[in-house]
Amino acid sequence: MTRHHPAAAAALILAALSLPCSAPAVDAWRIDAAGSLFITESAIGTEPVFIPVRSGGTDMEVIAIRDDAGTVRIAFNTCQVCNGSPSAFFAPVKDGLQCQSCGFVFPADQVGAGGDSCTPLAIPGVTKENGVLRVPAEVLAAHRGKFRNVKKGR
Repeated sequence: MTRHHPAAAAALILAALSLPCSAPAVDAWRIDAAGSLFITESAIGTEPVFIPVRSGGTDMEVIAIRDDAGTVRIAFNTCQVCNGSPSAFFAPVKDGLQCQSCGFVFPADQVGAGGDSCTPLAIPGVTKENGVLRVPAEVLAAHRGKFRNVKKGR
């Protein structure tokens, strides 16, 4: 017959609870009361992170990814060329990200690069302080029209 010792069980539980946690202690992103988006660079890796944002009643999305050089790149998840199409957003594929409207695939180091190609829309006005990127609420509001027709996740 096995005897249970409550004191020993309690000691084991307390020991387990005191072990260090391996999960990161910092959030990847947050939105403040004013509606600005803050992205913690150290929480972004080489796999794309799709950050949902709501501005003025419009659902939007920002892509954040660390490129091969270690730079965190961000952009709106809507296509510069295909914008206006309900499927003008990007999804991860083996070689980078793919426009769901036209099928164009591009590498992560082009996220936020700007230009007139089939890539995510660059975000102007981004500031960086102490490893945190900030997208002002005004910038989000100014670009929400780019997401009116996007049907991702709806």
